[in-house]
Amino acid sequence: MTRQRAFQTAAARRRANPIEWVIDDVTVRLRATVELVELAALVEVLQAPLEEGKSEIIAADEKRLVLLDLVRTFLEPGAIEHFNKVANDLDFTILSEMTQELILEYTGQANPTPAPSSLDG
Repeated sequence: MTRQRAFQTAAARRRANPIEWVIDDVTVRLRATVELVELAALVEVLQAPLEEGKSEIIAADEKRLVLLDLVRTFLEPGAIEHFNKVANDLDFTILSEMTQELILEYTGQANPTPAPSSLDG
């Protein structure tokens, strides 16, 4: 008798059911797969400490611009133009939420997991 266990990757799920963000009635679609280094760059920017002596508002605006560029790398090529239409309206809070969602999705933390089976019946 053969025992088999099937796995479905998050990338396969994203290919079958692409993730779309709707931002102010503009739809942008995320890529099915990304490289780990792309996620690492995103995490580094989010965790970067504030430069000493720099205004928090100026630092947040600079980080916002960098995050916008990084988010663009997670979009399908055809979605970048649509994203650019709303990019100026994305405040730092929404952009931070979007980047956190990217990290959860592409690291597999957002992957659904089956409920564990009961060993005692």
